[in-house]
Amino acid sequence: MSAFQAIIQLFNYFLILNHPFIMKSLFKNAILAAALVFGAASISNAQVKVGANPASIGTTSNLEVEATNGNKTIVNKTTGQVTIQDGTQAVDKVLTSDASGNASWKSFGESKVPTMVMVGTITSQTSLGTSTTGGAISSRLPFVPNASYAAGWDATNREYIVPVSGFYRTDLSAAFSTSTASSGYIILSLKSKLNVSENVAFYTNNIGARTLSETAYYNAGDRIFAFVWQTNTGVGIVYSANFAITYIP
Repeated sequence: MSAFQAIIQLFNYFLILNHPFIMKSLFKNAILAAALVFGAASISNAQVKVGANPASIGTTSNLEVEATNGNKTIVNKTTGQVTIQDGTQAVDKVLTSDASGNASWKSFGESKVPTMVMVGTITSQTSLGTSTTGGAISSRLPFVPNASYAAGWDATNREYIVPVSGFYRTDLSAAFSTSTASSGYIILSLKSKLNVSENVAFYTNNIGARTLSETAYYNAGDRIFAFVWQTNTGVGIVYSANFAITYIP
């Protein structure tokens, strides 16, 4: 750059610095750029409240939409989980809609979804009773319910107590044999509305397996249990068994 060009450039800078319109424009642009840079961090952590109580929002919420009656829809800032609190929410309910698309929480029964209410298994081999003890507590299979299905199971009497009236499906499967009798019958039974049972011929150390199922209407307070017994005095054993009850709304 020549000395003449340098003088011209300095003169232009002087004009810009002393021109109020140009300086005002440059200042506004600088402020806007700073707002964009420093505001980005604030926007990334913004909390938005819509509706009633606009000045109040949960510390874990990114977004809250609150109705005048206090019901809320919430988006969690960490997990993104959506929470809908409309007064019908409760444990193990499902979100359903009506013909107009209005959503609400309903129980499985209200939403017509079959619900497993009992799932259990025996945890060790169980000796069978004889024909004289069929149906007695000693002949009932001592199922241990899975942790989520313990409600309604009476471990002392080895039976399930129906909580609400309605249709229920019961499924029983068992594997069994005998160790001292050459032959005989094992009776696999459900103490239920229809009293489903099956006689199974067996031989020494020959493991058999059977499954029984029943669907029937039960009243609240009715009791369901499974029992296995044999027609001889030998030593019979149930090696494994599973028990499941499903409520059908």
